[in-house]
Amino acid sequence: MSVLYVAEQGAVLRRVSQRLVVSKGGEDLEERAAFLLERVLVFGNVQITTQAMAMLLENGTELSLFSTNGRLRGTLSSPAAHNVLLRLAQFDAWRNGERRVQLGRSFVVGKLRNQRAVLQRYRRNRGLKSTEAEDTLARLILEAAQATDLKNLMGLEGLGGRVYFQMLRQVFPPEVGFNGRKRRPPPDPANALLSLGYSLLGTELGGLLEGLAFDPHLGFLHGVSYGRLSLALDLLEEFRSPVVDVFTAELLNKGVFRVGDFTEMEGEQVHLRPEALRRYFVSYEAHLRGEGRRTEWRIVMRQQAEKLRRCVFEGEEYEPYAWQ
Repeated sequence: MSVLYVAEQGAVLRRVSQRLVVSKGGEDLEERAAFLLERVLVFGNVQITTQAMAMLLENGTELSLFSTNGRLRGTLSSPAAHNVLLRLAQFDAWRNGERRVQLGRSFVVGKLRNQRAVLQRYRRNRGLKSTEAEDTLARLILEAAQATDLKNLMGLEGLGGRVYFQMLRQVFPPEVGFNGRKRRPPPDPANALLSLGYSLLGTELGGLLEGLAFDPHLGFLHGVSYGRLSLALDLLEEFRSPVVDVFTAELLNKGVFRVGDFTEMEGEQVHLRPEALRRYFVSYEAHLRGEGRRTEWRIVMRQQAEKLRRCVFEGEEYEPYAWQ
């Protein structure tokens, strides 16, 4: 199965027989067999015909709509999986305060461990002076493992993030001007790529969880907020550093994207230019498929989602993914 990204502004996504065609100004830009597509991601000013949407729904292919700078607007999908028993178990686990804290601990510990592992890698490979940050994260991991309420867990997660991103400043090229994690709006190229990567990965996890019959909006750590894929954000925590952060640093350090590939909109909001965005999708897909690497991330994410299903439905302990 594959993913179709459509970011050509002014393009039209239409159905031709059993294929999806992206066209603009009377010229066909791309064509895909619909049955081979797992999801379609559309960015900005792209029109979609009702015939194309109907075929996607009939095939069970998820359609996600983003702004031009990668902010998720919404997702169109066929009716959810029919395992209502899993959703009932998910709601029961959510109502159980002790169970929510237990799962929240797993997500936060997994995130902090992987942040520490990323810093250890860069310290070994690039000679970074990050021992103090690693020690702080090790302490936070122990505290998170003993935490008894979600508010405390979120505080430890936030503190770990500040320590981690302060050290990550040494990893990104100085010309990108990264001074820490800032989301709304992203003021520099590194933050713009981080936000885009998190948005794409979170959307994919939401579709994966819904495909397994979870309610992706009902999270344990992140709780309930209207329209937010809270359970996808829970699962995203353990993948942010090894999947998106390492990938972003690689793109910038290898010069795949430079400052000139970004533009500003609405004040200080930085985002990729259209041509650079198309190149990003190619690199992102290769990264998730594990081309030239040991890890195929889509397989790993599905394995973790299956672990979560067994945890919620069968009472197994949830062990977060540990990056090596």
